[in-house]
Amino acid sequence: MPDPVIAMTLNPKLEIIQGSVVNLNSLLAAGADLKVSTGFTFNEHIDINSKDDQTVAETSTFAQTVIIDDHWSAGFMTLRQPVELPNGFGTANSLSLFLYNQNGLQAMAKLVLDGQVEKALNNDTDDFGYVKNHLISMNDQGTCGVSRNFIYDFDFMAFSLNDIYEELFANSKEGICVGGSIDGMAEAYAKGRGIKLAVKDISEALWGKSTHSDEHFLHCASSYYLTKEKVMIASSLPFISVPADIPLTYKARSYKYCWLVARSDGRVEIRSYSPFENKWLTQTMRTKLRWFASK
Repeated sequence: MPDPVIAMTLNPKLEIIQGSVVNLNSLLAAGADLKVSTGFTFNEHIDINSKDDQTVAETSTFAQTVIIDDHWSAGFMTLRQPVELPNGFGTANSLSLFLYNQNGLQAMAKLVLDGQVEKALNNDTDDFGYVKNHLISMNDQGTCGVSRNFIYDFDFMAFSLNDIYEELFANSKEGICVGGSIDGMAEAYAKGRGIKLAVKDISEALWGKSTHSDEHFLHCASSYYLTKEKVMIASSLPFISVPADIPLTYKARSYKYCWLVARSDGRVEIRSYSPFENKWLTQTMRTKLRWFASK
């Protein structure tokens, strides 16, 4: 298995000091997994009243990645509970859905899981007193889906890619094979290799027509192969949907927490949850899919 490579590193001014956006996006387009490493000072980022000035190194997994218009990338943390260093979990029962763009722009939505909105909000009306945190916008305060867009001046941001997947099959939205073979995909699946999907135009299905196109890279939870029909079916791990844009941001009442079931004949069913209406919605679409298997 290949070691991860640092495709790009940004300094505190969000200037590229190593690698390039081309490196980053070419690896992401090939299905590579993304982690982002950052550095910060404890009492500048965790507890501003502390005397602890040690440097903290953090590496986070961005299980969902997105490429917009074939040249702009971003990643989402999809399953992160609040962490209160150095002890354990934070007090809010929520998911911290962080979003990092290729240019260093950051965002975070809190998906409140127990309805206790006030506890989850904490100080989400300001910059927490952090000198290096620069709030850009706040959305949906007082709801179960409060979000913010911001920049935190990390010591560095290193985008590491683990190129452990290979594309074995691709289908058009009509279900026609446009690359590889379904037999090759079925053989890889039978050997227990992990499956990852690249799904086109989720934003259009959930948010309507846009001037931007998107391709989401999602890990699969369970997969199935219909041996008679030669149809591969895969269900995804949870992911976040926001309207396709450059950069990707959280906007007012404009994100959903989702799962999907995709078929190699081009049919995709998406089940999404809106924290603002506390409602679920199931929709179907036909789209191009690229199927990857772990190496």
